[in-house]
Amino acid sequence: MQRRRARRSTPPGDVRAWLKGLVVALLVGACSVQYVIPAESCDDPLSLCDGQCVDVSSDPAHCGACDLSCGAGEECVASRCVAACEGDAVRCRVGCVDLQTSPLHCGGCDFSCPSGQVCVAGACDDPCDGACDPFTEVCEGGACVCRQGFSRCGEACVDTRISPAHCGGCELECALCRRGVCGEDCAGFPDQCVDACTDVAVDPSNCGSCGMRCAADSVCLRGQCVAAEPSGCSVCPCELCDALALDCVDPDPYGAPVCL
Repeated sequence: MQRRRARRSTPPGDVRAWLKGLVVALLVGACSVQYVIPAESCDDPLSLCDGQCVDVSSDPAHCGACDLSCGAGEECVASRCVAACEGDAVRCRVGCVDLQTSPLHCGGCDFSCPSGQVCVAGACDDPCDGACDPFTEVCEGGACVCRQGFSRCGEACVDTRISPAHCGGCELECALCRRGVCGEDCAGFPDQCVDACTDVAVDPSNCGSCGMRCAADSVCLRGQCVAAEPSGCSVCPCELCDALALDCVDPDPYGAPVCL
């Protein structure tokens, strides 16, 4: 009597194919699993938000903290949602600026033009062809004009608040000039530079020390020359500074308000 062989429900070749398919399926499934990145894997200053390392100081979807998103027309700056720059303006350290026209950010953030030059189409240009005094004059409309706080006496721009030859006005000469008034000494003033009573912490003609002059497009703050935009205002606050997203600073009594 012959013994019957048990029938295989699956031929050997099919078993191998089935096992191979199973292994492939398991591997594909394993690769598709999403693993959450542990918080310690985010390098400073990044934070873990929704399984991703993000910079909450600039990410509009996580501004200041995870899931705090900015609204339409806003961007995330220093962890705060602010109005996005309009038109061709670009956000620089000081705010939104036009890189095509700003002499302090000409063609790029913090690329300032030399004293007396203007920014045209993102490039520095001197329409006065170098004729202006770099310390006392600025070029406006193709002509050299006195910087803020200075007056024209003859051919020169002078500071009548400290000039002994033009103390308080042109041709008003005295031995010692005390903020535009003739005097005998500098009592009440922090410093004396030759025949002028002054404060070297804010005087653009004697910034930090006697004889150290600031360029015409700069002001003296705490004894250091700092590049600034003329405000065109007599007092702070100033609308122009606000429009440029800059701070209005009044270096009184040695200058007019400027935008920094």
